[in-house]
Amino acid sequence: MKKILSAFLVISMIFSGLFMGGMNVLALSSNTVSGKIFMPLGMLAPAGGITGTVYIYDQADVNYYSKSITIAAGQSSIDYAIKVPSGKATPSYIVSINISTNTNLVLRSSYYSSSGATIIYSLKTLINTRAGNLSGIDITLIKASTISGRLILPAAQLAPVGGIGFSLRVSDSSGNYSFYTSPLIAAGTNFIDYVLVVPFGTDTPDYKMSFNIYSNSTGYISKGYYSTGGTTVYSYMATFINTRSGNLSGYNMTILQGNSIAGRISLPIGATAPVGGISGSLYIVEKTNSSNNYNISFAIPAGANFINYSITVPFGAATPDYYVNYVSNYTIGGYLDKGYYSSTGTKPIQNLATSVNTRSGSISGIDMLFAKGHTISGKLSLPTGVYAPSGGLSFSVAAADETGLYKYYEYVTIPTGASSVNYSISVPQGSSVPDFIVNYYIGDYYGGFIYIGYYSKTGTSGSIADATKVNARITSKTGINMKIQVLPFSKINISKTKATVKITKTLQLTAKGYPSLGASATFKWKSSDTKVATVTAAGKVMAKSVGTATITATSIFDGKKATCKISVIRPVTSVKLNKTSITILKNKTFKLSATVSPNNATIKSVKWKTLAPLFVSVSSNGTVKGLKKGSGYVMVTTVEGGKTAKCKVTVK
Repeated sequence: MKKILSAFLVISMIFSGLFMGGMNVLALSSNTVSGKIFMPLGMLAPAGGITGTVYIYDQADVNYYSKSITIAAGQSSIDYAIKVPSGKATPSYIVSINISTNTNLVLRSSYYSSSGATIIYSLKTLINTRAGNLSGIDITLIKASTISGRLILPAAQLAPVGGIGFSLRVSDSSGNYSFYTSPLIAAGTNFIDYVLVVPFGTDTPDYKMSFNIYSNSTGYISKGYYSTGGTTVYSYMATFINTRSGNLSGYNMTILQGNSIAGRISLPIGATAPVGGISGSLYIVEKTNSSNNYNISFAIPAGANFINYSITVPFGAATPDYYVNYVSNYTIGGYLDKGYYSSTGTKPIQNLATSVNTRSGSISGIDMLFAKGHTISGKLSLPTGVYAPSGGLSFSVAAADETGLYKYYEYVTIPTGASSVNYSISVPQGSSVPDFIVNYYIGDYYGGFIYIGYYSKTGTSGSIADATKVNARITSKTGINMKIQVLPFSKINISKTKATVKITKTLQLTAKGYPSLGASATFKWKSSDTKVATVTAAGKVMAKSVGTATITATSIFDGKKATCKISVIRPVTSVKLNKTSITILKNKTFKLSATVSPNNATIKSVKWKTLAPLFVSVSSNGTVKGLKKGSGYVMVTTVEGGKTAKCKVTVK
């Protein structure tokens, strides 16, 4: 679940489709979450009402429950109630509202918060029903303001067949407030009016407003920012706007024309794209400021050898020089994942690229070859006895030269329960290509692992100084294997250090190394006396005969050990008293005796207790004494097994 409202809007629309058939199927036992959905203070629902859906979903985005609501015209609120599973193990939930009515009066989506509805994911309040039904989970819809204006083509130009599609956005510097719309200048027209709906209020932020053209952009610069001085392609020149005083109108932006940079991205002669094609992105990057760039997506269709491209950039005497490059995730067969335009042929790094400019007009023939290289391949392995946890272990593997100009990656995962994964990185070939240093980097935090390791002929090292350089200039290199570096365990924790087990019964022991690897480690299990107790490879102890045995867990990874002392006993099956009822005089005594079965039970000790302390007492050896006229019971309990027997005592 994204932590900004704009993404939540997209997801909630998907949810709407999922829930059209009703709420998720619940377990038989359920609790209810209830509350009200309110219009903003002082507002009533307009004609036709306000319709939407309340969603309750867990943080893992696995289970969802929903209820459709309508605040009727002229009304200020509506009640809702949604059933969710009950039980102590139920998760915490997020509560949100998605409005389906086309309205500019309120925001379409918001989250429940105990301090008031919010559009910011991190400010939501989680709820749970572990203690029972939950009421008062109210959401007040957030009052909206609008920003409106017009997107205009320059010089009375008209949109071509299919129109020109835009993504229009306002967002604050934090990224917490971000709102979209998708206007289209229809074919044969010059402009489109737009309306963006944003929060109302004195505490709303300043925004920058921008557009991106996503269809029919030929001849037009694909992006622009609102500025009082006219549309600009530079974010730093944008004018901040806000709606703290109310709605804004007349915020017009004229689409900018430019010159084009055009060319072809080709596969080698005779090669064609595989099934699914080859896709990527083309970048035009300012030579002196790489943060200013223009990009488009490209795709070489299946069976084709090339794709033509054209991208529009600003024109004029003051426009900068640009670098042109492509990036693709297709590296099968040794293809490089990126290439830079050069007048002497596609280059693997920007430092060898030829810059271009459009100061004299549009340019063409900026062609690039989707080139092949050599591969550096090998295996990433966990230490012996260590296996990837649920979800696997994710790594990036990099091959880079010492300067960092040449750097190539592959992302791999050791699957759940596995101990290794193969990798292959495509790198440039040729006499001018430098040697590479190869390393892995753990993508997520896993305690116990050394997060980075370098390939070395003498064994993976945590220091780049020990790395062995790999030369792939003439041919591909295989067998560049690395073992994931792990801190040895400082100790082994075993689930029990002492345990009593009844003969023929079992006990499951578990062991874990510390510090935790964030992975599963294998242990060898051994019993010191298999006549008394045996243990399986999974740590399951079986009690065989009366006696004691020591169970040892040894880490296959580093040999650290932990032990559990097992006492195997023959259990008590019953206990009987020599009398089931007696009558004694006040202040007189009577000795009860207990017989524990079987006779060869390992622990035959018993405890005595009076159930009528006002009338009768009993000592630790079973001597009963009358205290007061009346009657009550004395009970004996076996220390092992808790078997009981009672004797009724009447005091005269």
